[in-house]
Amino acid sequence: MATTNSDNRQDHNAANLGDLAKHAALAALTQLFVSRNPTFNWLDTHAYKLETTPTEPLRKDWSEQLQALATSHPGYQAYQQLEEAFLARSRYLCSSGVVLELAGKSARLFLAEKHPATRAELRRQLEARGHSPQLLLEDVRDFGRLPLSNSGEQAKRPINRNFSAPLLALVDPLPPKKEDWPQIWTDDAVGGWPSARQAIASLHAAGTDGALLLYQWRQHDEAVTWPEAPPSLGAKPRASLRLQQRSPKSCYHHLALYTSDGLWPAANTLANTLGWQV
Repeated sequence: MATTNSDNRQDHNAANLGDLAKHAALAALTQLFVSRNPTFNWLDTHAYKLETTPTEPLRKDWSEQLQALATSHPGYQAYQQLEEAFLARSRYLCSSGVVLELAGKSARLFLAEKHPATRAELRRQLEARGHSPQLLLEDVRDFGRLPLSNSGEQAKRPINRNFSAPLLALVDPLPPKKEDWPQIWTDDAVGGWPSARQAIASLHAAGTDGALLLYQWRQHDEAVTWPEAPPSLGAKPRASLRLQQRSPKSCYHHLALYTSDGLWPAANTLANTLGWQV
């Protein structure tokens, strides 16, 4: 699939260790959702692209790090097989690409990508695969401004509950400073508009399967805190993961998993196969 140079700094970060951990978890969760739900909502707050071309150093690190993890944790093997098939063609699946490759038309797409050229490329990639997103927005905060009618009218009210369904969601990244969380997370944070947290709650139908992955990045080894998720997604993280990336520069990747009560027994098993702390 042809791509254009979007001059996005994320172009140089694809295939890092944080991606590896996110994508392995998303692959396992997507397979779980597909086995339990004929359709579900997929929300990606910084969707980037479906696929891209990784830089050679990161690609080499990805292969070495994934092989080490897959040897100890069998949950990585399904993602390893999926991604290696794309890398053989010098392509690399991104988060939404992993989900769509495994879910196909089962996933209803709610995507945000702030970078204009990257968002245009994402739309081209979606069209080339025959996917039409429910929403492709500029900013994660715009999920609090979802259209309330077919005419596209918007209002400072919670979004239309007709969107609600089983939900798999990724918030990536969560701002590193807690005082910046209101930019995307805290209720009623943006001039009276519903927050991303409220939008996530509205996209999830209570009593159905729900899973939320949150990602944070740190330059140094330090403790991280996690916000409270909507109650239907368990409010607090049920599992977490910390990984140190040693090259091309040292940094730390942190992930947290929230799930609905009904999904947790199966998700717990998946988390253990991926080496997450439960």
